[in-house]
Amino acid sequence: MPQYDTDSIIGSSIIKNNSFTLGEVWIIISILLAVIGGMFIYSNYLSKEKEGKYTGYKKVIYDFFNFKITIIEPIFRMLYVICTIALTLGSFSLIGKNFFSFIGVLVFGNLALRLSFEFILLVLYMFKNIDSINKRMPSKVRIKEEDKKEDEKKEKKEKTDK
Repeated sequence: MPQYDTDSIIGSSIIKNNSFTLGEVWIIISILLAVIGGMFIYSNYLSKEKEGKYTGYKKVIYDFFNFKITIIEPIFRMLYVICTIALTLGSFSLIGKNFFSFIGVLVFGNLALRLSFEFILLVLYMFKNIDSINKRMPSKVRIKEEDKKEDEKKEKKEKTDK
């Protein structure tokens, strides 16, 4: 039966000494700093009260961290071009084996790839359109459920007061 060095497998510094290595301590400190820094930056710079107060690069940074600027669309477009070139060039490896496979991958593979990426972008465009419609809606239409309940309570109170 083989013998294993359990100290190297389990990690002797944690098991034997109940102590942390420098790397483990740094991970804990970095998580704490990230949480504290994130809360500070969000409350002081990214809150809704700060909207419209920034100009120039600060506005770009504000919009980026509030997800008003999306970077996924150009990434998908570049990925589509890369995949199309790879599929087209890869299909040429099938010429010597089976010409009909080459034509099938070249035509139908690129068509399927195009439809897949169009579907992904369609979902993205639907989100953008719904978001722009929502921004143009009057505030009376965008009442939260809690506000509806409060309005119903006020109406009932007014009826009982009469």
